[in-house]
Amino acid sequence: GPIIMELQTYRYHGHSMSDPGVSYRTREEIQEVRSKSDPISMLKERMLGNNMASVEEFKVRMLLRLGCRDEGEII
Repeated sequence: GPIIMELQTYRYHGHSMSDPGVSYRTREEIQEVRSKSDPISMLKERMLGNNMASVEEFKVRMLLRLGCRDEGEII
């Protein structure tokens, strides 16, 4: 059936190349928001917490995305 998703976003960067995004907020604010509510980290934690994936599966996926065969190839 249908699924409804409500998402809250935060712009980590400015609106354009001419807007660095630090004139109306500090770098510390951006880092704080990222550390507390990064959607990728939150999804990972939720998937691990609900046994939808294992830490090993996340490692394998990361290696595949980086094009590596094993962790020794990560620079």
